Amino acid sequence: MKNSLSAFLFLVLISQTFAQDDARQNVASLFSGARILKYPASYTTSSSTGMVKNFSPDALIDNSQQKIWCSYQNKSAPFVFEIELVETCIISEFEFNNIVENFAGIGAKEVMIEVSPVKKSPVFSKVLTATLKEKDISKFTIVPSEARIIRLTILSNHGHLQYTELAEFKAWGEPKIKDIQLIQIDGHWNSNWDALTFKQRGTLVDGNYVFNNGVIRFGGIQRNKITYTWVEDVIKRKGSTIMFMNEEGNELIGIWCYDNNWNEYGFWILNRAKGIPLTPYVADIESSQLDIKEIKTETSVVKEIENELKSQKKIVVYGINFSFNSAEILSESHVVLRQILAVLENNPNMKIRIEGHTDDIGSDDYNNRLSLQRAESVKKFFENAGINSARLQAEGKGETKPVASNDSEMGRSLNRRVEIHLVE
Repeated sequence: MKNSLSAFLFLVLISQTFAQDDARQNVASLFSGARILKYPASYTTSSSTGMVKNFSPDALIDNSQQKIWCSYQNKSAPFVFEIELVETCIISEFEFNNIVENFAGIGAKEVMIEVSPVKKSPVFSKVLTATLKEKDISKFTIVPSEARIIRLTILSNHGHLQYTELAEFKAWGEPKIKDIQLIQIDGHWNSNWDALTFKQRGTLVDGNYVFNNGVIRFGGIQRNKITYTWVEDVIKRKGSTIMFMNEEGNELIGIWCYDNNWNEYGFWILNRAKGIPLTPYVADIESSQLDIKEIKTETSVVKEIENELKSQKKIVVYGINFSFNSAEILSESHVVLRQILAVLENNPNMKIRIEGHTDDIGSDDYNNRLSLQRAESVKKFFENAGINSARLQAEGKGETKPVASNDSEMGRSLNRRVEIHLVE
């Protein structure tokens, strides 16, 4: 009975997250920093250092139908899950994907949702009871409710005697604190993959970790999300990671994959090392304005960016962030821009093309305009710092050159990017 669902693989080009702004998001997703705290007896489970498995509890919130959840054989309802969100959110809608295996009555039927606004000693309130359609997607709007923990109880299925399945669960909402000051991750962390050290300069992040002599490269921060690539010298492998800092500032909850294949992924959970001060979220009332002339560049970082650009003809530099629905560059991004500026200053004959890319949310005209405006803002930054405009090009590609499927939040996030190309 148990055959793995077919996987759709996609190749991700070198890119940088480009903030195309959605007010709501699926906050109960592994790719939003959520995780399963409690789960019922299931067909299989995922290990802390292995890949997330099909039919495991984690597959319920992986934001993809490539993997689904299935109960243990001959176990009957109720099936109770508790999902911790990375921060307190205001939930307005729940979504259930009941397109599961082709066995009559195997899909979940009656469900109940309770939420708690607090993580420690949670107090739950019921916000939804509903009947799910079989072989379909069901959506339910609720009175906006504050949640840090979501309890999902599957009360019954459509009649199958041995198994119950649910492909995907989503909670649509937005953070309670929408704008926060730049998070601080500099220093030592412990993790399920051994010790790790981050070095942070504004939104730019790199570092290293003990496991397989790993090196963190070209990382960036956007709000509470950290994105970076990694290379492991011992096994000669590379991959990507997305992490989210929780609102208490003491944990980073992450997902990693090999070679940007986000259909196969595992967990990377970090805790601040003893003695490192916590940095809880702080509401950002007014972003500080930095003078780019005061920002120091590091020779090693500049050289690494230069080598990557010359060898690959394009560069991934995470951490170029913009104001909501705007082309205004946030001052927190000046550090990473200053590193690229140093490359241009050290190579007076170098010419680059700055490309803006979006996902497919919104009209073609809007996406084309926003992507061009943001690419032009990056170009203007370099011009204001003394780079001749003849060395700089800016293009807005909109949604025309996706590097991943727009069918998932993960894919759309990868498609929202800026690319720096070497012009020869």
